[in-house]
Amino acid sequence: MSDTPRAALAWRRHLGGALWLVGLSAEEPLLRAFHAAGQYQSLRVDEGFEAPFALASAPGERPFEYLVREEGDVARALVGLPERAPVFVGPPRGRGFPVTRAVGRPLLLVGTGTGLGPLRSVLRLVVANRAAYGAATLVWGVRTEAELVLAEERAQWEAAGVEVMPTVSRPSPAWAGRRGRVQAHLPAVTSEHEVFVCGQPELLPELRVLLEGRGVPPTQVHGNV
Repeated sequence: MSDTPRAALAWRRHLGGALWLVGLSAEEPLLRAFHAAGQYQSLRVDEGFEAPFALASAPGERPFEYLVREEGDVARALVGLPERAPVFVGPPRGRGFPVTRAVGRPLLLVGTGTGLGPLRSVLRLVVANRAAYGAATLVWGVRTEAELVLAEERAQWEAAGVEVMPTVSRPSPAWAGRRGRVQAHLPAVTSEHEVFVCGQPELLPELRVLLEGRGVPPTQVHGNV
């Protein structure tokens, strides 16, 4: 990573619980280097440690956006910055999700916690080009109801024909929706589905096994690597 800051805090928005949406204005070459939904970057504030953060905006959008949980030194420093404060940003890395494979096919997105960030990047592409994609479903798991954020955006996705299925693993007694892990709430799938996954490390291999038993080949179940 460069020793010169290549971005600055454009804005930050507290979403609920420990979750924030953070926007960074970055140098144009960095913005153009973001080419695949699901890519990530290393961020560093001042002279502290650096940490990876997945991009939650879509390629071509400005500024860079990240769904951040206020845990760890870098995340806490990031959400505490004043506007226009400098941030050290590395280039976008990873292959991301193979979005072109989903064109014209049904798409299942499965994520937990801040794993919604890179899936949001995919959804922004899908909604902007809705006619190019088949049926789309998001299954998203969080710990508590306070983390069911981005309600306005989720309503926009649903208005565009995306089925959104939130589930809460540690709900309050008042919660009347889905409970437990995302693995327990997978919708019906076919061998035509492409599946994009982001969450805990064990989620991807577990889903490959589960979905293979339902007719989806493991080669069609992708993490944002």
